[in-house]
Amino acid sequence: MGKLSSLIGSSNRNRFNSAVILAGGSGTRFDEKLVKQFAEVAGVPVIVRAARAFENCGFIHEIVVVTRPQDTDGVRNILEENGITKLTRVVAGGETRQASAKNGFDAVNPECDYVSIHDAARCLVEEKDIKAVFEAAYLYGAAALGYHATDTIKKTDLLGNVKETVKREDTWMVMTPQVFKADIYRAASYTAEKAGFLGTDDCSLCERAGFGVKLIEGDRNNIKITYKDDIAVAETLLKLRENR
Repeated sequence: MGKLSSLIGSSNRNRFNSAVILAGGSGTRFDEKLVKQFAEVAGVPVIVRAARAFENCGFIHEIVVVTRPQDTDGVRNILEENGITKLTRVVAGGETRQASAKNGFDAVNPECDYVSIHDAARCLVEEKDIKAVFEAAYLYGAAALGYHATDTIKKTDLLGNVKETVKREDTWMVMTPQVFKADIYRAASYTAEKAGFLGTDDCSLCERAGFGVKLIEGDRNNIKITYKDDIAVAETLLKLRENR
């Protein structure tokens, strides 16, 4: 991303960038009793690890966290206790991930120029990838981290019968953060809500509204913690990162 950095130069200082971190899922696939944003990876809660990446990124001016209504005070306390100084608001999520993202966006600073939507469960995200996806969004209006699929991808019918083999070179596994010019995300999210459209991620809202989205290669170790076993995987990846 060096070329992008040189094109942008110091102009990042003229933009106000907000990070919305989604930590409001019920996490039933993870543990019925333990909420995964409070689970620890190498002794640090998932939500704290995710927030630290944005806290330490010079591109980010504020952090808004979206969580379950009953967890707002707990999330605010744990982040403040762990030195997350860019935290401005902790708000309650909605019934869906899409509604929660919109709640978070509605809570950012009105002067926000670009907004990053990130899943707290991807707590291994690195600062370099946050910067890279922002730089791409500066040029294209909307961008997301991802990586090319390496497995063979099949499309099937509802009964599991193969209908098509998708070209791997045209297929990406998409991650977060996903970054958008604020006006683009505002238009995409509000029109989707009005139409009752439920997308699988934030990029799909922009696609539906006719906005292009640029995918850039990110670190595939930016895994999403979904099951309890993913904690052990994340801790192994952290050790490998430290050795590297």
